This record gives sequence, C-alpha cells and structure tokens, in this order.
Amino acid sequence: SGSAFPGSIIPISRVSPVSQKFNTFMPAPNTGALLVVSPSATSKLNQMGGRIDQILSQKDQLFGRYMDSNELRLTPGFAPLRGTTGPYAGQSLVISETHVFGSQTVNSFKLAYNRGILGSRYEEAANNVSAQLGLTGISSAALPTVNVTNYGQLGASTNVDQGAIANSYQTSNSFALVRGRHEITLGANLVDRRMQKVSDLNANGAFTFDGRYTGNALADYVLGMVAAAQDQVGRSIANEQSWEYGLFIQDNMRLGRKLTLNLGVRYDYEQPWAEGDHKEGYFDTTYPGGRLLVGRNLADFGISLDPSLQGRIVQANVPRGIEQPNRKNFSPRVGLAYSVAKNTVIRAAFGIFYVDFQANEVAANFQMPPYAVAQAFTGVPTAPISWDGLFPGGGVLGGNLNPQGGLALDGRTPYVQQRMFAVQRLVKRTIFELAYYGSNALNLDSRINENQAALTTPGVLAPVQPRRPFPIFADILGRQFRDRANYNSLQTKIQGSGFSGLTYLFAYTYSKAIDTQSRTGTTEHQDSTNLNNDRGPSAYDMRHNFTTNLDYDLPFGRGRKFLSTAHPLIDGVAGGWRVTVTSMLLAGLPVNPTAPSTTPNVGVYSDERANCTGLDWVPANQTRLAYFNRAAVALPQNGTFGTCGRDVLTGPGTQQVNVSAAKTFRIAESIHLLFRGDFFNILNRTNFGQPSGSVANTSATGFGVIGSARQPRQMQMSLRLTF
Repeated sequence: SGSAFPGSIIPISRVSPVSQKFNTFMPAPNTGALLVVSPSATSKLNQMGGRIDQILSQKDQLFGRYMDSNELRLTPGFAPLRGTTGPYAGQSLVISETHVFGSQTVNSFKLAYNRGILGSRYEEAANNVSAQLGLTGISSAALPTVNVTNYGQLGASTNVDQGAIANSYQTSNSFALVRGRHEITLGANLVDRRMQKVSDLNANGAFTFDGRYTGNALADYVLGMVAAAQDQVGRSIANEQSWEYGLFIQDNMRLGRKLTLNLGVRYDYEQPWAEGDHKEGYFDTTYPGGRLLVGRNLADFGISLDPSLQGRIVQANVPRGIEQPNRKNFSPRVGLAYSVAKNTVIRAAFGIFYVDFQANEVAANFQMPPYAVAQAFTGVPTAPISWDGLFPGGGVLGGNLNPQGGLALDGRTPYVQQRMFAVQRLVKRTIFELAYYGSNALNLDSRINENQAALTTPGVLAPVQPRRPFPIFADILGRQFRDRANYNSLQTKIQGSGFSGLTYLFAYTYSKAIDTQSRTGTTEHQDSTNLNNDRGPSAYDMRHNFTTNLDYDLPFGRGRKFLSTAHPLIDGVAGGWRVTVTSMLLAGLPVNPTAPSTTPNVGVYSDERANCTGLDWVPANQTRLAYFNRAAVALPQNGTFGTCGRDVLTGPGTQQVNVSAAKTFRIAESIHLLFRGDFFNILNRTNFGQPSGSVANTSATGFGVIGSARQPRQMQMSLRLTF
C-alpha cells in the first residue's frame, strides 16, 4: 500500500521466508558490530619446460621448445561459499627448422601447438543452497548472488561459472632473400583453433535490492521484494572451431645512402567461430516484435513454448558462425628512414593492423534457448516482485526470456591505423629523439542491450516490459562492432652511454587516449542507443609518463679503476658489481563516476553514471578518505541517465624507484653463477590505489574513498647457473 508499518517495524509475518533462510548463511560479527576478515588466497603451481638447439649441418638448424604450466587457484570471499576456484593451465610446443640456401636466401619453417585451460567456478557447496533457501527454478547448487544497495554484495560473485579449453595448431613459413637494393621477406601462416567454451550466466540466481519499494534497501531485502533478478537454467557449453590464415610480403629498399624505404602488405582471414553441433543462433531485430532464430530443434532439448512465445523462437537455416565472413582484410604498411644531415635522421611510418576477434564473445551465439534458458525480471512499486517462488521451473518457456543476441551479422573486423614521425640526433654518445605516435581503432566490438527500455518520467519507476522495443523478451545482450578509439602522444627520449660503463635512458610521454569503451568484456555503455555519449578518456589514459633507467658498472674489482689488483677474496665480495636504478613518475588513471545500474530502470545492461553538480572535483582538504569532493556528484533520479561524462575523474599517480644489483661469479671456464638482488619500491613510498567512483546513495557515502594501495617495498634474491 506504500504506508509505513506501525512503529516502522516490519512484522515477522511479512518477513520473506527466503530472506530468513539466507540470513543463516551470513557470518556473525567478530569485532563489536563489525565483521573483520582477511582471507588468504591459495595457489598451487607446477611448471616445467625444456628446449633444444641442434645444428644439423652447415645449412640447417633445428629448434624446439616445450613448456607446461598447471595452476589451481582459490580466491576466498568474506565468508564461506563466496569465493571462486579455477584452473589456469597451459602447454606449448614449438618446432622450427631454418635452412640456408645461400648467403642471400634463408627459409624458416615452424610448427606450433598451444593448449590453454582457463576457468572460474563458484566455491563448492556440500548441498544445494538454492533448495535449502526455497528458491525455485535455479539449476546451480551455489550460493545465490545478492546485492543490497549500500550494504554491498552479500552472496556469491556474479557470472562465475565460465571458462574454456582452447587448442590451436599452427603452421607457418617465411622466406627471406636479398637482391641488389631489396631485402624481401614473404610468408604465410595457417592456424586451426578449437575451443570448448563454458559460459553460464547467473546460473546460481542473481538478486538486487535497492530500496525502490520502502526507501531502504535492507528493508526491501527483509521483505524479499526484488528490484531485479536473473537466472539461467541449463548449461551453456559449446564446442567451437575456426580457421585463420595470413599472407604477407615485405620489401626493405635502400634508395641511396640517405633513404631507406619499407613497403609491405598483409592479408588476413579469420573464419567465424562455428559450433560443431550447430548450437547457435541470433536475435532477429528486423522481425516485428523480434524473434530468436536458432540452428537446432527445441524438442531436442526437451523445450516447448508457451502460447505467448509461439513464433518467437524458430528453428531456421542460420549461418554457421552467425556473422558473415570478411575476406577484404588487406593491411598495407609503409615506413621510411631519411638522413637529412650528418647524425640526424627522420623516421616515419604508417600501417593498418587487424585485431583478432575475442573468442570469449562467441558465447553470444549459444547463450539462448533452447541451449540455455536465461530469464530476467524487473520490479517496480506498482508491480512488485518477490524472490519467493520467482523463477518457474519445467520445460515450458514463457516470457521474460533473457537471451544473448548473437554476433552482429555484418562481419566487420576490428582494426587499428598506426602512425609515427620521429627526429633523431646523435651528439657524441647520446641520442636525442622527439617523436609523435598516434593510432585510430575502428569497428571495435562492444556489448549492448538490444532490448533496452525507453526512459520514463523522471522520478517514476514504471514497469519496464511495455517500454521495451520487443516486450515479449527481457534484456538481450548483443555484440556489435561500432566502438572506436584514438591515441595521440608526444614522446621525447635521451639515451646514451657515459664514462666508466654508465648507460642512461630518460623518456617522457605526454599522451591522450579517447574511446567509447575500453573495459573489454563488460557492458560499459550507459545508453545502448547512443554510444557516442560514452566518448571519453580511455581507462588506460595516462597523460604523463616519465621514466629513467641508469645502468652502472661499479669501478671496483679486476679490470676496473679501483681494486684492480685486489685479492680474489676481496674481488669476490666487492668487485664486478653492476647496479641498475629505474624510476617512474606516472600520472593517475581515469575513474568513472557511477550510480546503481537499476537507477534508469531501462533493463540490466546499463553502466549508469552519476550526476555532476558543476562543483570542483578536488576537495579543500584532499585525503585518502576524501580524494574527490562528494558535493561534486549527486544520485540521479530514478528513470534518468546520469549527466557526468565517462571517466571524467583522475586517480592518484605513482612514484616509484627500483634498484637491482648483479654480479657474475666465474666458477670454471664454462661455468658461471649469476647473483641478482632486486629491490622494488626501495623508498617504500605509499602509492594509493584507485578511489571509489561509486555514488550509491544521496549522501555519496564511499565516493572518493581510497581503500587500497599498490605494492610496498619488496625484495627478492635469485641465482642462475650457466654451464
């Protein structure tokens, strides 16, 4: 009714049975009214490797290398059943043969095999937790994901049951020859890629409570009144395969004593990933009301349709791999070096480079009915939902389906245009360089909500489904190739060698990186219908970067200025040392001012931003607990998008000095022992981590708070025996 409970106390009869049972999985306070924990992650890692270099004849050399790595990680949460486990394993085998036809002709042939196993799973529960809680229609036995605004994540992590076993088999060959002024290299490579992909989303159930019913998120949780909920029934597993091949030719031409020209072109083709059993499909936005076109019969998976979905999930002759193949990926490269005067050189280059499609995104083609059934619900005060009996079970599909939308059909390949111009000058033993480096990246892949609801009246939480383009479906996570990025930088460098074994490098970069999204693999867009509104600093935009590197052979010991005739014992202790000092002065990285994703009430996949008030971002007294001015942001009204630009804040920079010292001990003529000591952040300076950009409530509690620091001083010693 919207009326307050008597005495503002929720009657026990109104407390959700599921909430009561979930409370039993919450740990008790251990420090007054607080829970203070410091869980430790565990890792078991085994690695081995070997290589062979064999001269077969004067014209043939054989090389081989094998590497094996096997790691099992456990990352605990703040309490049991909140952690994640996963394997990180891999194998690599490379065999190559180099044949010299003559002094000006060489061929290299290579075979390679790579295997990677990467996964993340929920921390195992002895019994089915969802069944114990009384939740229905949830297939996973793990603890559900529960988010309560202002109280954090109380359940398991989100979207954990994911991973892949990937195998690739590669054959390549390159042929190099010198003819007059031309140094020509041409080659080809062929890769057979296979992958078993697991991509379960919210199979344990995900529930958000944000206070939209009572004004208090914790009260909503006690009542079991959910703002948003997602679930998946069935395993989302696919066996994918793709072929990739490339051809290239490069010619380095010496056009006189002053000019060298580099010309080349490469052709790449990447076959769309295709599922072996044709378990794939896509969402057809051109059909009135929308529909899913899938490659397999629903009956094969024990699925039938509710009358409301008739004609909305249809078996069709969908193309294998979904996206149309792109066979036009030619990438020219050109470069030059010109000596304009003695000791002065100009260098310039331009090239196009195609980017491999992220295999993880192929999950968009099979995370849909009938292969895996995901549902999403959004509640509003006029149509509340409760997590008591929320998800229906059985094999009959009704509304609120939350499928993936498949890959875009246009088959555009992401690519980068890179360019540079530099002037170098040698003065005695020092090189001075001034350079420009830049790039444009186009057709970058992004995740968008193809069924994002339209905004409603500000301040009003109206039902979501009627406002969607395709009301019979819930959120539809699709993949498009519409994002872009650019990078421009001015770089200076001074590099050379001084007296008595001193070498030095001073480098400074002033740069700016802008894009429409850079946190790959997430839904970073606030409004899926207006990607240009997300144009802003890249997540990796570091405006200033100044580094130095000094290497110095200390002048003590045999063959050096001091103690050159010292006793072997003294020389063994004090002589022959090489010291390296590096320093970094780095500007801070961007921070995105965010708000709860449920605020705009347009669906799940929205990266909502806060409102900007126009006040200065820096408070009068900047501290770790108030790095940003809380008055500079505000919580947006329900039913609106935030007004702040993306990544408009900047976190603290980094200042660090590292020192290493190394000395080689000669044990015998062909046996040497290298000792090395490394001291990272030797001054033990506190470099703070990123401040929180989250505006979770009207007082912006937590906004601008720094809760972490980068690594303190660390020391390590190592020995290497060469024989």
